[in-house]
Amino acid sequence: MNIKTSKILSIVAAVVIFLAFFMPWTKSMFGFSLSAWDMVERLFTMLSRADSLPEDIRAYLPFLLIALPICSATIVINNLQTLNDNKDTTNGAKVITIIVVVLVIALLIYAQAENPFADFSSIFDILGPGFYITLVGAGYYLVDLLTEKTKTLQTYKASPQTEIFCTNCGKKHIESAAGQFCDECGSKL
Repeated sequence: MNIKTSKILSIVAAVVIFLAFFMPWTKSMFGFSLSAWDMVERLFTMLSRADSLPEDIRAYLPFLLIALPICSATIVINNLQTLNDNKDTTNGAKVITIIVVVLVIALLIYAQAENPFADFSSIFDILGPGFYITLVGAGYYLVDLLTEKTKTLQTYKASPQTEIFCTNCGKKHIESAAGQFCDECGSKL
């Protein structure tokens, strides 16, 4: 896949992730479902009303979700501006998106393990389409980064060194020795 196609697909994935941020991340339970934006907003409201801030770092992890639309906007803007360039400058934003999604999954697995009713329900049963769409977009970023890296490794070759020969004795030298003298006979190369 060429770099322009990769950029166009990255733009599509970024727009999808951006839209999924505002889609339901939880299924409707009793007429109640939350998007990632709702989760961050409720957490912010809860923390602003609290007398003391929680000491557990897990209470602040939903704030990482804010990185998803920011990274998506960065990817769209950078790729639109450099669509015809041969370099992708959005790898950092893609990596951040992947890290956020991995942390969300790790938090969900931890919450499932700590759930006293784990035998009766699974936390993954209540996840909505916004989460899964974001997961697919982050999966595309991972594949894109890995294929770009392997393509770079395959096309990388050390610059070939041309050989030159001494006109007097015929000893082989590398081109960087041009203008030097032959080790064997002392003639100028």
